Amino acid sequence: MAFKNSYGNDNFYIPSEDGYDLLVYKRYIQQSNDGQSNLGIAEYVTYKGHLILYLTNCENIRGVAYRSKYTKNSLQGVFNKYYKQTGNYVLYQVIKEKKQI
Repeated sequence: MAFKNSYGNDNFYIPSEDGYDLLVYKRYIQQSNDGQSNLGIAEYVTYKGHLILYLTNCENIRGVAYRSKYTKNSLQGVFNKYYKQTGNYVLYQVIKEKKQI
């Protein structure tokens, strides 16, 4: 499940016992530890571990989840691969139609 926050960024959720859990991803600017003014981009990617725990009954999905990106297509690819390897199938999937001009 995906929603956009007030900044227009995508947030993705997976079902849990209490409702839905957010797959956490944060990208931010970080200053170097040596005290100089070198700036770099860092990522907080706990969503990968969360996916691995959620899809724990399929060992082959770990590599796919670890290499995934925090995009709709990439996360759908993880779940499609999971369904294919476990012999399950998708009950319902929305296919976005391309608009023609």
